[in-house]
This record gives sequence, C-alpha cells and structure tokens, in this order.
Amino acid sequence: MIKKRATLRGWPEKKMEVHTYYRMPSAASSRLFSLSQYPGPCRKLVVVVRVSKGTEIDDLPGQELYARQEYERLGFTVVAVVPEVMSGKRHRRPCLSYAFRLALALGAQVGFKDLDRFIRHPKWNRQENRNLKASPAHVQNCLRYYPRRDVILLLPPDATDREIRRARTKQGHLTTGHKGGGDHMPGYKKRLKQKKLDVVLELRQMGFGYGTIAKWTSLSKPTVQTWIENAKSGV
Repeated sequence: MIKKRATLRGWPEKKMEVHTYYRMPSAASSRLFSLSQYPGPCRKLVVVVRVSKGTEIDDLPGQELYARQEYERLGFTVVAVVPEVMSGKRHRRPCLSYAFRLALALGAQVGFKDLDRFIRHPKWNRQENRNLKASPAHVQNCLRYYPRRDVILLLPPDATDREIRRARTKQGHLTTGHKGGGDHMPGYKKRLKQKKLDVVLELRQMGFGYGTIAKWTSLSKPTVQTWIENAKSGV
C-alpha cells in the first residue's frame, strides 16, 4: 500500500496497491498492470494485437513479434495471440471478448503492448488529439463487458509519446530485420498478401463469418472466401 507512481492528468492521485496502476472498485474485478511490475503468480498470457483498419494489417505481425520477445524476456509464456482489426474507441469488441474468454479457459491473463492497443480515449484523433489517453473510467467501462482477467501492459498506462515511439522503432527493427526503412524489397506485395492471409485464417478459426472478416480486413467477401477455401484444400 505504499508504492506510488506519478501519473498523468486523469489518473487518480491516491495510494495504490503495490504494483497496481489502476484497480477496479470491486476486489474481484480485473486490474491494469505494467508488465515489469506484475506481481501475480500467473505467468501465462493471451496477447491481443490490434490495428484500427484493414489497410494497417501488415503491422500485426510486427506487434506480435515484439510482444512475444518482450513478454518472454520477463519470464511470461505467450499461450495464444489474438489479432484484432477494430477501433480501440469501442468497448464491446468481438475479438476482445474472444481473447478474454480464451484467457479464462486457459488460466491465463490478457496482454497488450500498451494502453492504446487496449483502449483509446473517445476523443482521440491522430491529427488533433493524438496525446489523449484513456482514463481509469474508460478502462472500467470497457472491462465490465468481459470476464475478470488482469490486463498486463508492456508499457505503463501513462507512457509518453517518446516511450511509445521508441518501442515502435524497436518493433520495426524486429519486423524488417534491419534499422530504418520499411519492407520494399522485391516480393514485398506477396509478403503483404501472406500477412493478410494469416490474419484472415486466424479470424476464421475464431469463428467469424466471411462478411465480418471482409469488413474488418478491407478485403472483398469473395476474396476472403477464396483464400479460406484454398487454405482448406491446400492450394
């Protein structure tokens, strides 16, 4: 009850439990932790990687690679990865519900790279309000829709833009295998299609229909159906 951390505006200035950044009012409810200070005995994680639009899908493998490396470096075991293509401003999200239910079934907790991958402030805007962070009230409203699991973040909830950019730079280095620049080497379009195909197949395995997957991934429904049928037949 004595450990405290300086917080940004909106995060309550009060004594918190050791290692806890934000605790829900109910003693049995979910809690929000920074990964490096998570005290719980459970070291298994279901990791959620999220982008807002289908045109950003090529960022999901990089998020997964970076998250796996950092979680495992600190002694966690990643038992599953759930891709999500949806705005973080929405509280009730099908893939997020799947991740929490899967974590409950596997006896794991739920992990995100940072608070923004979990939830966005309702008024966040890339051009005008890019520094807005979700408040404890937003976190509370979101978590009440899901089974009670601890949410563990690689970066603190009040991480600065500089800290987030540094993590993203490191993620880019892991993804491309070199420093600087993106993947524009010969064959990059084929690699981009493979990234999208992987996400499509994972979403299908999670039980979502062709139309839903097409909407989330910015692909046509016939394309999604063809990819899935070809994968089943081994084409």
